[in-house]
Amino acid sequence: MGRANTEHDEKLPSLEVIDHFHARGMRRLHAFDVRFAKRRQVYSGEIWAAKDGRLLVRFHCPTESDYDESHKIVGMTASDLPAAGLNSVETQPDDVWLPWVPQCVRDGWELWLSSVI
Repeated sequence: MGRANTEHDEKLPSLEVIDHFHARGMRRLHAFDVRFAKRRQVYSGEIWAAKDGRLLVRFHCPTESDYDESHKIVGMTASDLPAAGLNSVETQPDDVWLPWVPQCVRDGWELWLSSVI
């Protein structure tokens, strides 16, 4: 006999590493970065919505191609976002996240950032 779904049964979104993706035709939903003035270095992240609804994430350093990392958000699609998340692109300074950004992206960003600096 099956049991009813509860909040505890729902899976939280997670990140899955994917090959580099080209954002042509996608919509950028959120951008964030950290700047180190002494090193003249910028580390950036972006969340993109693909036409099929997938949400993709890129962490990168524009001056270091070795620091590029791409992910797919598993368990969350563009249709899960509030309308405000789809209607505006906001660039945030570090430590500022839009409310809809899942914890897996925040954690992935911190892990990636700590591995490259």
